Amino acid sequence: MHRIAKMAIIGLAMVLSVSVPARAVDLTHSFVLGADVGFDMDPDLLAGAVIGEYMVTSNVGLGTYLTFAGDNNRFYFSTSGVAKYKANLNESVKLKPYGMMGIGFMIKNEKERHVWDRETQFLFPVGAGFEYWSTDKFAWGANIVFNITDNIFLGALFGIRTRF
Repeated sequence: MHRIAKMAIIGLAMVLSVSVPARAVDLTHSFVLGADVGFDMDPDLLAGAVIGEYMVTSNVGLGTYLTFAGDNNRFYFSTSGVAKYKANLNESVKLKPYGMMGIGFMIKNEKERHVWDRETQFLFPVGAGFEYWSTDKFAWGANIVFNITDNIFLGALFGIRTRF
């Protein structure tokens, strides 16, 4: 768990150190694409995510959330449809905290005694995060997601976003 906390602090430091002043960013009717890296389930699994969403309003986005995580003996892949609510904190809407939830599927591949076992399960990702729009087209972001399947496991990721 300490590794996840360190990565979150490093991610926040990167956001604050590289950010430049930006005007308020209105995401209404924009496509937002992103890529994240971090840890999933436990600090031993490297994880990544690809995010694609269409902002229906300045606060509500609908899209996909693809995640993958793994090591030598496990590989997890999930695809989910998600809804996000992005809050505007003040007049200068560069920082956008959000909550998200969705539904999808997760494929678990686990190696046991040199044999790969594959299982598909329903997945309900529920999480929160933030995006900091350092320019009109570029943002840094981080999120923590509780992935609910037959077990509940945690993912902590940070990365970049761009809008079209």
